[in-house]
Amino acid sequence: MPASKTIMLGGMLIAVILVTSIGIYTYYQNMKQPQQTNTGNKEPLATIILDYGPVKETEQYQVKLHEGDTVFSVLTTVATVNYTMYGELVFIDAINGVWNDKTLKGYWWVYYYNGDYGTVAANKQYVENASIITWEYSKV
Repeated sequence: MPASKTIMLGGMLIAVILVTSIGIYTYYQNMKQPQQTNTGNKEPLATIILDYGPVKETEQYQVKLHEGDTVFSVLTTVATVNYTMYGELVFIDAINGVWNDKTLKGYWWVYYYNGDYGTVAANKQYVENASIITWEYSKV
């Protein structure tokens, strides 16, 4: 085989490997990105996840947001909530009949807002578009 053909075939092989590598890299980078379920829709939405721990299967919802919505108000749109008010602060006692366990088992409802542990009462954490709220029934 002439040297020019060998060089041309080698160049084509390198180009194919390069294009394939870029395609694979792009695919895996896109897989890491959170998928937006609100594409093309200007309506503000949030995702709410109810993780019941060992009690029952996790549930997930998309919720249309309204001005002034909080983690608590969004929760009440998808679940039956028992709660206690301490002054102006809400404390969640139960979600859909799953109550905080005050025995030695120590399971309690806690929330995460965009992956961060909730550090304020649920009625004081305002919700922004595309937020992810996770209510987790976990051993504390």
